[in-house]
Amino acid sequence: MKPHRGTLILVLGILGLIICGPLAIVAWILGANDLKEMDAGMMDPAGRGNTQAGKICGIIGTILLIIGILVVGLFFMFGVVAALATHGDASQPLKPQAKVVWAVSIFPKTKLPEPFFRSGFSARDFPEINLAAPKPARPYSPSGISRWF
Repeated sequence: MKPHRGTLILVLGILGLIICGPLAIVAWILGANDLKEMDAGMMDPAGRGNTQAGKICGIIGTILLIIGILVVGLFFMFGVVAALATHGDASQPLKPQAKVVWAVSIFPKTKLPEPFFRSGFSARDFPEINLAAPKPARPYSPSGISRWF
C-alpha cells in the first residue's frame, strides 16, 4: 500500500488558490488520482481529508484562474478595439500631436514669441496651422499668462 500525499495536495491547493494558479490544476489532478487509488485500496486512506480539501482548493483555484484569464483577455480586447477606434483609418499615418506651450510674461504688455513645438516638431508637420496668417489681437491678461495655440 502506497503512503498518502494528502498534505502535499492540500499545500498545492492552497498555494494555487492564493499565489500561483497553475498549482491549483496540479492539486486537482493529484487529488482526483489519489482519491481513486484510496477507493481502490492501493493507497493509505488516512490522508483522505487532506486530499479532499486539497482537491477542492484546486478546483476553486482553477475556476478563479480561468475567470482571471478571461477578464484579462476581455480587457485586452477592449483596449485593442478602443485604440483602433480612436485612430480612425489604419491606412493613414498618424500625425504627431503638438504640445501647447504655456508662456509666462514678466512684463504683461510685451509681445510673447510665436508658438513653438517641442519634441522636434516643426510647422511643416502641421499644415493646417498657418503661422503666416495674421492673428487677432489678444485681450490683456492681468496674470501675464497666455495660452498660445
